[in-house]
Amino acid sequence: MANALALLLLMMRQYYGRKVIVLIDEYDAPIQQSWEGGFYDDCIAFMKQFLGSVLKTNDNLEFAILTGVLRVAKESIFSGLNNFDVYSVLRSRYGEVFGFTSQEVQSLLAALQLQDHLPELKFWYDGYRIGGSEIYNPWSVINYVANGCYPRPYWVRSSGNGILRVLLSHADALRIKQVYALLEGRSVRVTLDESVIYPEIGRNQGTLFTLLLTTGYLTVDKALSLSDDRYSLRIPNAEIRKLYSTEILNTLAKDVNKNTFDDLFDYLLDGEAENFVLQLQQILKAVVSVYDTANKESFYHGFMLGMTALFLGKDYTVESNRESGYGRFDLAIIPRGGEKAGVIMEFKVADSEADMADKAKEALQQIEEREYVTEFRRRGIQMVWKYGIAFCGKKVEVVRGQY
Repeated sequence: MANALALLLLMMRQYYGRKVIVLIDEYDAPIQQSWEGGFYDDCIAFMKQFLGSVLKTNDNLEFAILTGVLRVAKESIFSGLNNFDVYSVLRSRYGEVFGFTSQEVQSLLAALQLQDHLPELKFWYDGYRIGGSEIYNPWSVINYVANGCYPRPYWVRSSGNGILRVLLSHADALRIKQVYALLEGRSVRVTLDESVIYPEIGRNQGTLFTLLLTTGYLTVDKALSLSDDRYSLRIPNAEIRKLYSTEILNTLAKDVNKNTFDDLFDYLLDGEAENFVLQLQQILKAVVSVYDTANKESFYHGFMLGMTALFLGKDYTVESNRESGYGRFDLAIIPRGGEKAGVIMEFKVADSEADMADKAKEALQQIEEREYVTEFRRRGIQMVWKYGIAFCGKKVEVVRGQY
């Protein structure tokens, strides 16, 4: 099998009497699958022969074009092969061929008399910046039009999302804040490394965000002047933003689904403390290990911030560690309109389950004494639920009050 492609070129050359042009789309898709499946070294050994025998010193080859998300020479598949021309999403040349340009999308909609749908299509599937070009996701644009202009994530169904799961599985407090910033439409600043290989994913921030960029989960907002490899990145559109929240669910236990989180935040925002505790307890039991918690308040803070940022809708702003009154609240959910209720949460960690009730009361008292409601009053929010929340391992205790 490893020699099959080289043999095919030999037979084509003999039959047609001409050298062969080879086009290989997503050359590294098997490599990604092997990395996710735990047989990466075996795959690299195979691909080194499978592709190397075709692309190195092969007199039957006219030329070859490969597409993928990794720099080919770095994968050790083509040792000694150094005559590649590489054009990435960070380069300007051929930027317009990565997807549909704005003019192409407008021409498509005009031909189908669907011009009124351009704002919605742009919101969902535009936003990529490759070189100096504005690029739409072509697969999603086609499916959007073919399905009666119904907006939904189309592209994310066409490939695996293991890279994003790695981001989530390695998330510390800083990573969670970065994901929250991305979901809020903000950018994150990172140093990219285009020579990254899969075993390096998760070891440092730069390699992980490089893969998220090259696989389409992020796009360049702007190049920064600190170094040649320093960039500001952002989520390109609504389709990808939706993916971040759905992928959270795919990393959780089988007993937790989107309805679990929808119920959780309904109870939280309606002041139903008892139901909120039961739902949060179910989530903690399903997704939190004892090693993760280790009775650290920073973990629970990050966990709650991550859930809130990912699953609350656009009608709310989530604030963390913000000054209000005479201190800094842990987490606040602030409605964008004054008619809805807001939420203040303060977290404590108990040394034992017996201490949880007292810790929850202490957290609620801190909210009241330091007047954390000040920020809500400044924004015209009249109704505010206040929650003192105590954690111990996978257990949770909540005391609720109301302004």
